[in-house]
Amino acid sequence: MKSKKGFTLVELLAVIAILAILVIIALPNILNLYRNARENTFVEEAQNIIRTAQQQYIQDSMNNKSVTCYDSKSNPLDLDSKSSLKYKVQLSDGKITSIEVLDNNYQVIGKNTSGISRDSIGNSKSNKAIKSVTREEGKGLTACDGSTIEEGTTSEEESNIKYTSMLKGLSFNISEVESGSYTPTEEEQQELQTFMTYFLGSTLERSKIESIKFENTIPEEINSQYEEGLMLTSGEILGIEDVTNDNSGNILMWWTDTDSNGIYEVTIGGEGGVRTNTNSGILFAMLSNLTSIDLTNLDTTEVTVMYGMFYVCSSLQSITFGENFDTSQVTDMSDMFAGLKNLTTIDLSNFVTSQVTNMSEMFGSCENLTTLDLSSFDTSQVNNMNSMFYGCTSLQSITFGENFNTSQVENMGGMFADCSSLTTLNLRNFDTSKVTNMYRMFAGCTNLTTLNLSHFTINEEANLKCMFEGTDALDIESTGLPNYKSLEERLVCSI
Repeated sequence: MKSKKGFTLVELLAVIAILAILVIIALPNILNLYRNARENTFVEEAQNIIRTAQQQYIQDSMNNKSVTCYDSKSNPLDLDSKSSLKYKVQLSDGKITSIEVLDNNYQVIGKNTSGISRDSIGNSKSNKAIKSVTREEGKGLTACDGSTIEEGTTSEEESNIKYTSMLKGLSFNISEVESGSYTPTEEEQQELQTFMTYFLGSTLERSKIESIKFENTIPEEINSQYEEGLMLTSGEILGIEDVTNDNSGNILMWWTDTDSNGIYEVTIGGEGGVRTNTNSGILFAMLSNLTSIDLTNLDTTEVTVMYGMFYVCSSLQSITFGENFDTSQVTDMSDMFAGLKNLTTIDLSNFVTSQVTNMSEMFGSCENLTTLDLSSFDTSQVNNMNSMFYGCTSLQSITFGENFNTSQVENMGGMFADCSSLTTLNLRNFDTSKVTNMYRMFAGCTNLTTLNLSHFTINEEANLKCMFEGTDALDIESTGLPNYKSLEERLVCSI
C-alpha cells in the first residue's frame, strides 16, 4: 500500500500566511459593513418612530385626544416592533416640530424629520448629530411631563466639540518631588518610572518617537478600528491606543513608521482638539529621538505646571506652539526646555507668564540656542531664576522686555553661568533688592566684555561667591556694580 503524504510544515505556514493576508485585506470592509449595519438599524428605528408618531396623532385626534408630545417614558408610542431607543417627538397642528432619538451609541436631534438618514449621523465622536458613545458629554433627554429620560452633562453646543477627558499625566507634582517638598509613595515612584519609560501610559516607549502632532479630529478609520478593539492594525498604522486620563477613548494616539527607521511618527487626536492635564510636568520629557513637535491643536488652558515639559529632548529641533497653547495659568516653568541641545530657535512671543513663580533652569543647557527674545515675558511673580540660562554656550543675545520684572526674585545663582558666547549683557533694569543668592551668576562667561549692573542692589546676606569666576575678558569695575571695592572679598571663590 502507498502511504498517504500530508502537508509539510512549510506548506502549512504558507497557507497560514495567505489566510492572514486575506484577513488583512478584508478587515476594513468587514468593519465598514458592521458599522453601516449598526447605523442603518438606528436610522430605520428612528424613521419608524416618526411614522408611528404621525399615525398615532391622527388616531388620537379622531378620538378627541389633544396630544402635542410623545416620548418613551411618560407617553410612549404604540410601536410595532420592540425598540431600545429613547425618544421624544413634539407636534403642533399635526406637524412634527422636533424629534430627539438616542441609544447607547447614537443621538439625533433636529426639526427636519425628513433629514434623518445615514447622512445626518456620523461616528460617535464626530461633530455631527451623534454624541459620545459613553454619553459623558451628551445632551440629556427630558420627557413630555418634565421628568428625565437621559441625563446630560453639557449644553448641546458644547457637547459637539468638547469632552471632559484629558491627556494622561502624573497624579502628583513632580516639581515638588525635585524640590524636596514632597516624598512620593512607592506606588507613585512606580508610576513615575513607568511614565518616563512609556509615553502617556501607552505601550510605546518614549525613545521610539521621532515626531508628534496633535489633531482636532480622529479619522474614521482610526476610530472604527479602535472601537472594534483592534489595538494593532495593518497598513501604515502600527498602533492605536487610548491616552486619556479616564480611559474613555475620547483621545486616541496612533503611530506610523513611514521612513522605516524603527522610530515612529505619532499623532494624537480628539474631536475639538486635545486638552492636557492640569499637571503637565515632564509630559514630553526624555523623548530622546524626538526631532519635531507640533502643538497647534493642543489645548493647555487649564495647565498650571509645565515643569520639565520638554526636559532633555536632546534631538528636538522644532517646536510649533499654536494659539491653543495657553500658559496664562502656569505657575511653574522650571526646567521646561532644559537639555534641548539641538534647538537653535524658539518663538515664545505668545507666552503669558504673569502667574509664573519658578523659572529655574528654564533654558538650561540649550547648547545651540543662539538668540532668545523674552520681550513678551511678565516675570513680576517669579521668585526663582536659578541657572535660568545656564550652559547656553552658543547664546549671543537675550532680549528682555519692559515687563521682565525681577523685584520678587530671591535666587539668581548661576543665572548666566557658562554662557560663553555672550559678549554684551544689559541688566540695568534688574531689581535685585530681594536676591540672596548670586553664586556663580556670570561664571564661565568667558567672552563677556560689556555688562551693566549699575542698578543692582546687593543684600548683606547675599551669597556672591564666584559671581564672576572665569570672566577674564570683563573689567568688573566697569560694570557699575555698586560699592564694588567693598565687595571684593565676598566675590572670591573660597573653598
